[in-house]
Amino acid sequence: MAMACAESEIDRRLDWYARMVRNTGPLFVRMAISTVAGLLAVRIALNALSVTGYGVFVAVNAVVGAIVTFNGVLQVTAQRFLSHEMGHGNEERLSAAFSSICCLSLFLSCLIILGGESIGLWFVHNRLSLPVGSVGPANFAFQACMMMAVVNTLQLPWAALIVAGERMAFFAKLSVVEALFTIGAPTVAMAFRLRPSGYGATSPGFTVVVYAAMLGVGAVIVLAIHVLYCRRQFPSVHFRLRFPTRDLWDSASFFFWGTLSSIGNLLKYQGVNILMNLHAGVTFNSSWDVAMRTGGVVSVGSGCFQPAYSPVIYKEWLEPDKMSFGRLIGVTTLVSFLMSAIPGGIAFVFTPTILNVWLGAELPPQAVAFVRCAVVNMVFDAISAPLTVAILSTGRVALYQTLAFTLSASSFLLAWGLLSAGCPAWTAICAVAAFNGLAALYRFLHVRFIIGVPVRFAPILANFPWRRRIAGETDAPSGRTT
Repeated sequence: MAMACAESEIDRRLDWYARMVRNTGPLFVRMAISTVAGLLAVRIALNALSVTGYGVFVAVNAVVGAIVTFNGVLQVTAQRFLSHEMGHGNEERLSAAFSSICCLSLFLSCLIILGGESIGLWFVHNRLSLPVGSVGPANFAFQACMMMAVVNTLQLPWAALIVAGERMAFFAKLSVVEALFTIGAPTVAMAFRLRPSGYGATSPGFTVVVYAAMLGVGAVIVLAIHVLYCRRQFPSVHFRLRFPTRDLWDSASFFFWGTLSSIGNLLKYQGVNILMNLHAGVTFNSSWDVAMRTGGVVSVGSGCFQPAYSPVIYKEWLEPDKMSFGRLIGVTTLVSFLMSAIPGGIAFVFTPTILNVWLGAELPPQAVAFVRCAVVNMVFDAISAPLTVAILSTGRVALYQTLAFTLSASSFLLAWGLLSAGCPAWTAICAVAAFNGLAALYRFLHVRFIIGVPVRFAPILANFPWRRRIAGETDAPSGRTT
């Protein structure tokens, strides 16, 4: 019996590694394509729109980002419930869960439209610090960003279905299409800016309009690809208007509590970005965007790893052996940390050189300090991600979401105080990084003492069952059991 249990444990752990490696491979391909495309697009956009024009787009997009802050909650909710139903293997229940998630996405899309066309538009007109003559382009960019926000919200259930089904190769192929639009949008804007004068003068504001329009077209095409792929790969999963209300209630309750931490993230990132605009101007919005993109490159490995291990963790929680669950969380946390800490250390040391090679001589103000703070921030985020998935897999999230909101809101208040006191703008993102470190520590303590699962941070090779030493196996030379 002991031998059978040990063999079952070894097989389970081998299955973890095989699935995570299989899931991570295509995501790294997507990472490579999207990273190169994103870095190249920023440089082209800064040349096509100028630092001021690009800052206008970033500031407007930050307002829309504040409105769609709950999209992340819906994404987590969809992945959690769809992964659980796939783990149970009941296709009828899977369709019911998918239908409830689709209803939530439709409801959230309506809220985005209402909030954007009222509060969001008012904020753009009355509170954003916009250069003279850029109000018209800012309005168009806002509407384009709103359209992208609604399209991305409707796309979430389909993307979550693909992740839950662990069909990650789809994202590698899709990244080619996304890269074409990521690079194509600023390239088309640059083409309009460089038109010969005989074809009509092109104002800098018009390039912002062209850039936003191209990004909107790309978002619609990507949504259509998601829907067509899911129709083909998951023919038994359909959206139905009639499904058990219990499914909608469970997912809505999970979503509601998730909105607390989402509001905290809104304050921590988009809120601080808007504070930057109000206290320092649009040029520091450009610095913020460069820092966030650089931090995104640092965490791109751990970011690709997260969709690979999330469905594995969600499904593993359904198993009765919580010691194995703790080993899985330890392995994923350690790998996620290494994937961000190694490139993060390189980026921190060589930040001036990287920025000069990437962006050229014209750097946004305080860009070096911004980037270094963002790098530290992303490493803390990478540590927190597997612990967060472990907490969410339990479904008991009220306490966690409340405390997560408190920590994020505290970072926003600290950044506000620093900027109001006249401190350098980079100290705001430093405050965000400091509270992210505290949040990572809290998540570890929550998993260990609230959920009651000991997280084992054993070395990677020690977790991998290279040696099949199991109870009852005999050591040949000595005759002793191991």
